[in-house]
Amino acid sequence: MITNITSIVQWLRTNNQPQKLAFLLAFVCSAVLCHKAAMADENKASWQFVKNEGNVDISIQNTQSGYYRIKARMIVSGKPSELINILDNVDHACDWIDSCKKVSIIDTPDNNTRIVHTFFKAPWPVKDRDMVTFSQIAWSSNGDLTINVEDYSDKIGPSESYVRMQNVTGVWHAIKLADGQVEISYQGYGEPAGNLPVWLANRISVSSTLATFSSLKKQFERIHKH
Repeated sequence: MITNITSIVQWLRTNNQPQKLAFLLAFVCSAVLCHKAAMADENKASWQFVKNEGNVDISIQNTQSGYYRIKARMIVSGKPSELINILDNVDHACDWIDSCKKVSIIDTPDNNTRIVHTFFKAPWPVKDRDMVTFSQIAWSSNGDLTINVEDYSDKIGPSESYVRMQNVTGVWHAIKLADGQVEISYQGYGEPAGNLPVWLANRISVSSTLATFSSLKKQFERIHKH
């Protein structure tokens, strides 16, 4: 049985079907180009500012899936390294991550890499969620910080008690400013999976991101009170 493009191409070549082979290759190339063009259009989609509260800015970007890509930004007193300290302190992660139930660092392959399992509580009748992410820390020459976050769901088996979030991606930035301040920003995307309506997922995403950043701001303020 022919099961994939490679085997189809081989079959057409073996059976001397040049016209069908040319048509197939043209179709595949067209599909790839259309996909790349769609992705490029999505990446160029403009950010829409939706809310500012407590000096935290929240913006959204529409995607083909219908789920928002979220961006949050704030300026606080601090240093970029303090963001890592807060993220690594998983015992207190639920003090600032909205709807957090538990966070655990599964592995640290090196000083700049984290594999993290995060559990979220949801109001009844929505089932609790979890996500597994791979984070890579990078420093610029001037001390600014970037943390790239990727979905790592296929590396950890799902639990019957949770719905596994899908296609999670994100990036943190911590940029040094003048007078001992730092700009903290995050762009993220994730699909809640399950039967949660898209409109409700988007509403929760905006409110949850705002709540998380507002609490993260308080974490920085707490550090600099001492």
